[in-house]
Amino acid sequence: MSERDFDRFSDEEFERFLQDEVSGMNVTEKTVKSVNPWKKSTDMIFAGLILQLFGIGIFYLNYILPLVGSLLVTIGFRMLSNENKWFKSGFVASLLRTTAQVACLILESALISNQSLQTFFSLPWTLINAVLILATVGCLWGGFRCVQKKAGVPIRTKSLGALFFIYLLMPILSLINIYFAFLLILLPAVFIIILVCFRRIIKDISASGYSIYPKAVKFPNWAIVTIFMTVAVVGVLIGNFFFTSYPMAYQPVEVYQDEESVSIKKQLVQMNFPEQFIDDLTEKDLEECTNPVRVVVSEREEDGWLEEFYMQYVFVQTEAEKETWKIFCFYNWTKSPKTYRTDCIYIEPIYNKNNQVNWEKVGDISGRVLCEKGGKTYASTYHSLKETVIGQEEEQNPIYPVLDSSVRKSILGQMSFLMGSENCRGYVAYKVQLNSDLDLTKMHILYGHFNGFVFPYEDIVGNFLKYAEHHEVTFYGSKSS
Repeated sequence: MSERDFDRFSDEEFERFLQDEVSGMNVTEKTVKSVNPWKKSTDMIFAGLILQLFGIGIFYLNYILPLVGSLLVTIGFRMLSNENKWFKSGFVASLLRTTAQVACLILESALISNQSLQTFFSLPWTLINAVLILATVGCLWGGFRCVQKKAGVPIRTKSLGALFFIYLLMPILSLINIYFAFLLILLPAVFIIILVCFRRIIKDISASGYSIYPKAVKFPNWAIVTIFMTVAVVGVLIGNFFFTSYPMAYQPVEVYQDEESVSIKKQLVQMNFPEQFIDDLTEKDLEECTNPVRVVVSEREEDGWLEEFYMQYVFVQTEAEKETWKIFCFYNWTKSPKTYRTDCIYIEPIYNKNNQVNWEKVGDISGRVLCEKGGKTYASTYHSLKETVIGQEEEQNPIYPVLDSSVRKSILGQMSFLMGSENCRGYVAYKVQLNSDLDLTKMHILYGHFNGFVFPYEDIVGNFLKYAEHHEVTFYGSKSS
């Protein structure tokens, strides 16, 4: 019979044809068992349900296994969907959950810096996930009750009810912090009992002579798996490498060429201000360095945490009578970064409260980030540049460890560079005044940067200590020469 003849069959005619053809064959019990759609489909569903529960936090298995599990459940229900409305509903619910999982993976690979948007996406996903998984197990329960009635066998669905109860119980256990103990100790034993009971259900149905005929489909199961896995992998890679940057306001740099600006720059360079950074200053920061008294430059950090990156302090004394300094912290990528995502700089300023010095902050914190692309220099304000308080008021702050009960004032800058740009750099500046005779202090600076693949993607501040490199600079104030 040709393929064209098969196309003319209805589902009922195709099933009768299969029965007539198979009736004359000598098929062993082992062969029947191996191709039994009950066994194959239910094994896939149970394997998928187990994988959805067991996620191992290495090699991203806690994300891969649940997705594979969802695909197995979807394929298993698809094979049974021709039997009754419960299995058909289970296929729809599992298909929706797999789609939602793929969408969630893609969203987790990107940066959502807006806290309200994070809440907007996370809360519905938690609710949708719980509803769909319970609906899937519930449809499995209802589907087999319906099959047992048709087959005329005793209704035994307590094991499926127990499975539904497990999925209902898991969110409650996670709230009272015994979720992992349940997974490691109780869950394996419970699943073994459920599997044994479930096998008895399948055996009863098979012994009754009741048969199920999978619906003939033109779109193979492997194609569904391939599509979902491809969308997930490609979506995660695109999200991770192209949607993990802060929104920045880069504009072409305007070099100040007026007579006053040129004069200040020339004077600063003559006093040892690094010429490579002089054009990076904003007009306001440059004006605050008018008629400098002294310029002190820290040693260049040649042995930084990356060979292509270094940081440097520049101290400009702007007043002699009242010892006032404009302090610049410059950082510079001498080679292009391997990835363009979220960077973060953390500075412990000189006016930190401690027992050695008494510096007072004067004015606001300033600075900007710059990079070069296509032969042009672009500059932008920081995504966020603010002063944070670390100490008794914010002991939970993950950025800097609190070693004593004093309050530490620190500067935190968050930024992203243009994709594919070169000579990425920036600075943070602030003004201080000395109010005592002691003028020796140490300042700490940390720079954080993500390299390579990071999933799920999180703002660099959340993993600052894991990725940041620490530097320390000693400032001598009026003792500097």
